[in-house]
Formats: sequence, structure tokens, C-alpha cells
Amino acid sequence: MVNLVMYLSEEEKARGLVKILLHKKLIAHAAMNASVETLTIPENDVVRGRECVITAQTKAVLFEEITMLVKEHYGNEIRIFSYPIAQCNDAFSEVIRNETKDPG
Repeated sequence: MVNLVMYLSEEEKARGLVKILLHKKLIAHAAMNASVETLTIPENDVVRGRECVITAQTKAVLFEEITMLVKEHYGNEIRIFSYPIAQCNDAFSEVIRNETKDPG
């Protein structure tokens, strides 16, 4: 099981993506922060911005399918990474196992 983190420029795209992933049973749960302050340093100047960040829980084996779906619908504009869920209680584990599809 992993936490999947996705960065998008627009809240409506983020909401639409979450709906697609939930309907296809590729994620079990998602939380969305619609306005995260970001700092980057292109060309040696720190630039402030705003992005929408989605954190979703899924099975690690679904990561590749999720990234392919995202690329198909949104191109390469969405940055995605995951990190393992090292520990969680049985209730949360059950949600992830039961609300996501089996790979294949």
C-alpha cells in the first residue's frame, strides 16, 4: 500500500482526476488541498506559486496503471510520486484492500 501524491495547477482538474480514479477503483480514498503555496527556483530566483495537491491511498501494484491513465488524460503536466504506508490500523488497511481493484 502506498500514498500517492499528485500536483496539479487547477482545482477542477484535480477534482475530475480524483473522480476518475475512484470510479475506476484505482484509489481507495483521496484528500485534496486546493491551494498549497509552492516555492521554486528557476534561473536563480525564488518564485512563489499555488498548486492543488492530491494525496490518495492505493495498492502499490496499481501505480503504473494510475500513471498511464493520468498521462492519457492530462499528458505530462501532472507530477506524481508515491511513498509506502509503513503502518496503518486494520480499518484503514481494509478500506484500501476492499475499495481498490485487484491488479491485472
